[in-house]
Amino acid sequence: MEQRELMEQINRLTTDNPAKFIRIRDAFDEMFEGRNINSANAISDREYERLRSRFRDDDIPLSLCTSRETVYQLYKAVNQRRTRDRGSAYSPKKSSKSKKKGLFGGLFS
Repeated sequence: MEQRELMEQINRLTTDNPAKFIRIRDAFDEMFEGRNINSANAISDREYERLRSRFRDDDIPLSLCTSRETVYQLYKAVNQRRTRDRGSAYSPKKSSKSKKKGLFGGLFS
């Protein structure tokens, strides 16, 4: 599965059911514990099987983890989505409306 197709599937999954995306993200966080995965070979067979069983338990489509390569692509897509969401976080700004300073707005202070 190509990265673009996987990203579209993740975006669809996020809009349809954000809880599933959070479960996928949490599964990766728990499985790799901050370790950065650089290739599909970095995922052991044991980790791959644990992810598959966790996805099965969480009712996540198993088409997202047909091989270690697709799991790696999914991991990259989730991280890409996470960094994109972090960058577009809304930060409230203070209003530029000035405060009144007493009677007549501070003209006679």
